[in-house]
Amino acid sequence: MWYCAIMKIDYVMEVGVSLSHFFRLRGLGVRIIGIDPGTAICGYGIIDVKGSKLTPVAYGAITTPKELTDSQRLEILFNDLSDILEEYKPDKVRCRRIIL
Repeated sequence: MWYCAIMKIDYVMEVGVSLSHFFRLRGLGVRIIGIDPGTAICGYGIIDVKGSKLTPVAYGAITTPKELTDSQRLEILFNDLSDILEEYKPDKVRCRRIIL
């Protein structure tokens, strides 16, 4: 749940959206998915934003077995994230940067 609150701040700061534009979007109602990438564990959180109300919709993690090759892991991530995007149909996507 904490990830959804952080995602709101990251959305404003890293996407470069002005605060006034962000609050206008909030008035209309926006569904946002935040993705914390990783090949072993990929986390996600989905929130609905309407006015000043943030409502958690779904959150979880996609895990891949360490025995698989990188390409097999990426295929699992692609398929599972595609299913999540199709089910929840977010308006905006926020993905954390990968730190190496």
